[in-house]
Amino acid sequence: MQKKIYAISIVALLLGTIFNNLFYEKHIGISVFIFVALIISATIIFSIHLKTSFRQAAGVILAALFFSAMVAIRG
Repeated sequence: MQKKIYAISIVALLLGTIFNNLFYEKHIGISVFIFVALIISATIIFSIHLKTSFRQAAGVILAALFFSAMVAIRG
């Protein structure tokens, strides 16, 4: 259980740092796609690593795709 917490914390910190580098004082563009791709990759890797069903991960993946599509509609 403790290893899961550390792994999730490290990935969350990495994603936060990447988010800051992609979006801070920059225009929204390809950064959204890159960040969503990283989130989906992390979700799939954790789903495989933690041996959860893909249906549980599919909700997060669909939400990420939906919100990244909203950026394209807005722009």
